[in-house]
Parts: sequence; structure tokens; C-alpha cells
Amino acid sequence: MNSVEVLKGASQIRFGPFTTGGAINLMSTPIPNRFASKFQLTSGSYGYKNLHAYVGTKSEQVGFLVETFQYGADGFKELENGDDTGFDKKDYQIKVGINTKADAKVYQSLNMTMGQTFEDANETYLGLTASDFDDNPYQRYAASQLDNMDAEQSRFSLQHYIEMPGGVNIVTTAYRNDFARNWYKLQGIVDGPSPSSVLDNPETFPAAYQLLRGQSIADTASLSLRANNREYYAQGVQSVVDYEFETGNVSHDIHVSGRWHEDEEDRYQWEDLYAINEGTIKLIQPGTPGTQANRVESAKAFAGYILYQLDVNRWSFTPGIRYENITVSRTDYGKND
Repeated sequence: MNSVEVLKGASQIRFGPFTTGGAINLMSTPIPNRFASKFQLTSGSYGYKNLHAYVGTKSEQVGFLVETFQYGADGFKELENGDDTGFDKKDYQIKVGINTKADAKVYQSLNMTMGQTFEDANETYLGLTASDFDDNPYQRYAASQLDNMDAEQSRFSLQHYIEMPGGVNIVTTAYRNDFARNWYKLQGIVDGPSPSSVLDNPETFPAAYQLLRGQSIADTASLSLRANNREYYAQGVQSVVDYEFETGNVSHDIHVSGRWHEDEEDRYQWEDLYAINEGTIKLIQPGTPGTQANRVESAKAFAGYILYQLDVNRWSFTPGIRYENITVSRTDYGKND
């Protein structure tokens, strides 16, 4: 992010009815007006690294920006087998812009943004008992050694701007965002109490507690790990027409906008059964994809608004109206097929 924009007042007309407290716009690095570059690297203990670098430039009619952000660490938590408990995140982005000459009769610009993000994080939901936390808050139980978040995101947007004589300009934006993630993590103990119950009362469930710690000696399926596998997309197109004019000492600014939007979530999840023997996890029974969740939820929406800003001397009035229509659907294919 390059900057943060905070919008107050009548922002709910432009950005939605649930923004009465305002709206926050996180703004990415813009194409620079002249050649500019940045290289910032921070490193620290536990293999910590934080890299942000970009290079870009702009001529009279063409500009570009290439940027990367890379963030990771080996992790400060401790597994008895020495496995990595850290994370690694890589982000890449490119922006390209073209425009007519500044003195063109009808000024236009076209800006494209493309980005890709990858994340690999050895993170878990599983906590510790109170006594184990007091003894060593950085330890992790052996049952969490395979827990991992694997995520990938891609994004694309194309924005066209046209400025016409008479104070009228139009901004049209098309966008697409895809996100897929599988958080593979301990779900529970086969035919046993929930992990949270065990952590709350280890004395009540001593055998289950030994399972979580990896201190069991058995080759039977005793732990279930769920693939919380999901995919999302969001796409749409929005156009905003802005008309500015003055009548005497009164300034008028009229915004008219419409947006068509679609998004979807696709869950396709399963559970694998493992044995844990003296701290080592072994796959016993692979799960069947779709048997824990197999459903698609989607939405189609239209939103439009008219916003009128009227400035008279030191007074400003911003009446407006917004319309939204959202259709949501869900198809559940069941867990048997």
C-alpha cells in the first residue's frame, strides 16, 4: 500500500449503505510521474525478511510500474521434530498506463493493473494447555506438524478515463479477483473429544492429551486432518459519470454511477486420517474430495447511485440516492457424491 484514504460524510451513497461511519480506501503504489525506484530490505531473527522493491517511470503518454513485496520467517514456535513453523509470502504487481497528449481535445487514459500473490504458512489452530503454556509458550504439539495454509491470489483491473468538453468526465473500471486456499490442519481426534475440550481439561482426557502431544504408540487412525479447500472469484464493471458546472457563485457536481458485480465461493473439502506414533504422523486413510463440503455459493448484484454536491459560498450540500439489488444462490451437492 502507498497510502490510505479516509472518506467521511455522504460516503454511504457512493460506497454502500453500511458505511455510515465512513469508508477506507487502501491505495496501491501509483505509476510515478518520472523515473523512480525503491529497494527496502529488513531482516531479523528467526529468519525474518521483509522486502519491498519497485521501479517505474512515465513519459508524456506511456508509464509503467513493476513491484514486488516479499515477506517471511522461519517461525518462532517449536515442534519437537524441528519442522518449520514459519511462513513465506510473495507478491508481484505490474501497472501500465497510456494516455493522449495533455492538450488533446478529448483527453483519455487507459490503465491496467495485474498482480499475483503466493502464500505458504505452517500455521495451526491448535493451542496449548494452560500448564504447557506456562512452561513454554512457544511449543507446538506434534499433532499440528502438518498444518499448513497454501494460498494463491490473482487480480486484474482495467480503467478507462475520458474527459470531454463541457465539464463531463467518465471513469469505467473492469475488474477480476481470484483467490484459492487450502488450510490443511488438525480437525479432531477420531471418536474422541474435541481438541479444545482436551486443552481445557487434560486431566479428564489423558489419552487424548497424549495423542495431541504425539506420545502415543499406535499405528491406528487416531487424528483427522481436514483440507479446508476453497476457491473464490469476484468480477464486475463500474462506470461513473461526473458533470461539473457553475451558475454564478454556485458550484454543481453531479455523479451518476452503475455497477454490475458477480462473486462466487466454491468449497470442496475432505478429511484424511492419520496415526501418530512417538511424535511422527503417518497417513492411514486418505479422504475422498468433497465428503466434508461440496457446495457453491454465488451472488449477482447491481448497484447505482446519483450524488449531487452543491456548494454555495461557505455551505456545502450533498444529497443523493443509492439503489442495490442482490441475488444470492447456493447449490449443495451433498457429502456422498
